[in-house]
Amino acid sequence: MGEYSELFVAFDVAKKKHAVAIAEGGRRGEIRFVGEIENSPATGGELPSPVMWPGST
Repeated sequence: MGEYSELFVAFDVAKKKHAVAIAEGGRRGEIRFVGEIENSPATGGELPSPVMWPGST
């Protein structure tokens, strides 16, 4: 079988903005704040730039 890894995505929701964070699985996994999303219909719920996601460099 091939290798696999876990990745957790967390959203902290509020009236004005939603914060997005990601964490790798395991005790020593990296935790990274990705950014914030405006809570409005105009944003379309788009996540911050994928350049900030692990493994995208």
